[in-house]
Amino acid sequence: MIDPMNIKTLRIARRFVDLSQADLAKAAGTTANTIWRIENGRQEPKQKLWADIVSVIQAKLGEI
Repeated sequence: MIDPMNIKTLRIARRFVDLSQADLAKAAGTTANTIWRIENGRQEPKQKLWADIVSVIQAKLGEI
């Protein structure tokens, strides 16, 4: 089951670092549709994709 807090946290973090779904998807090696599906609770990402998404957001945070 998808944890709603992870979804909300992902969306907030992505917006905080000023990444579009398309930009995050490209940097994480997936599609914008996949990011949309994750953020809307329609898909639970594999652990590797979560790690890639977190890495992209952390890298952007380091630029701020």
